[in-house]
Amino acid sequence: MEKVCYISYIPIHLIEMILLLLDCRSLKNSKRVCKKWNSLIRDFTFKKMHSDNQRIRSTLFVRGDQFWASSSASSTSSHDITYFLPKKINYSSLVIEGCDKGVLCLTDYIDKFFYLWNPAIRKVKNFGKVKNFGRGRLENFRLGFGFDSVSNCFKVVKVISDNDCKHDGLFKEDNRVEVYNFGTLPSDIGYVIEKKSSMVNNIFSSCSTINRTRSNSKCSIVVNNRVHWMLFYGSGYNNDRDEGYSFGIVAFDLHKEEFELINTPKDVVRVSQVENINKLCECLGFITWDELNLVAEIWVMKEYGVFDSWTKRHTINLESLCGNYRPFLNLLVNFGNDGDLFISVGRVLLFWYHLEKSSVHAVSLNYQHRLNSIVTDYVETLF
Repeated sequence: MEKVCYISYIPIHLIEMILLLLDCRSLKNSKRVCKKWNSLIRDFTFKKMHSDNQRIRSTLFVRGDQFWASSSASSTSSHDITYFLPKKINYSSLVIEGCDKGVLCLTDYIDKFFYLWNPAIRKVKNFGKVKNFGRGRLENFRLGFGFDSVSNCFKVVKVISDNDCKHDGLFKEDNRVEVYNFGTLPSDIGYVIEKKSSMVNNIFSSCSTINRTRSNSKCSIVVNNRVHWMLFYGSGYNNDRDEGYSFGIVAFDLHKEEFELINTPKDVVRVSQVENINKLCECLGFITWDELNLVAEIWVMKEYGVFDSWTKRHTINLESLCGNYRPFLNLLVNFGNDGDLFISVGRVLLFWYHLEKSSVHAVSLNYQHRLNSIVTDYVETLF
């Protein structure tokens, strides 16, 4: 008697609805069921729908070669998982340049390679050596990474300064720009589809004389189809950021491939206390940290691109939380899209503070490697 495959009689739209509820590992195994399922799961439109359908947003805590993903402190469901960095990547010299749609852009400042890595499906691609490395860490260029939702493709943008000083002279008009287009499936390809070179457009046209610009090696942030970096700029020649410097955020439009400078409130923010940029509830924001008084402030731009919409969203006094650790403070302070504040003390003890509920829990990081970076708003995808 001939066997009948009843699953083939299920309408394809019902199969799609069911598969969209599965996690990435289950979907990866589901591709083996039949050719129809394999074709559906590999389809770009399905991958994008699955990515947009994900409700569990995690934060990646990076410790050596381990990436610990944990959901919000306010979440009622437990979603903790550890991803291990592929052995081909040297974790001791790793810099996380950006993260979008579940794909991380990584650079190795010793071996001088850069990678795209999807932890959920264990896919990594080495895209060769990066030119224009400075002495030691990535000193005379910055990378940004994001998914262009208009063109439906992943892009890496590299801004190169001829200044040999660490992170100096970046995002000025004489900087070179290289944009790498990786297409829609970076986990399935081993080459760059397109590479374009240009110069940075003038983002300081409304400012007074700009003698110096300084950036840093912290992870770029994607908001509103734009990649963002922190920037300190001004006429000052000393290293005191409060003397002659302003704090701004550089935005790169992934579709138009143009730069712009987003100004921040200057009269109420001390430049030297700016710690990180990030997004909160899908709004662009930044956090300041007063180490003397143990006070953190989070500012958000409620309406993207509108200067007057900058608002101080939270002021958190952490004296009661971190006061006893003051002699040992080596803080890594950041905040997440879902409303969490992260404070690591000595990079081995992590305080996880939910801003709206004022709930706190501590995590002891008793592992071989200390916490060295945090990537917020991570979601598992099939890209």
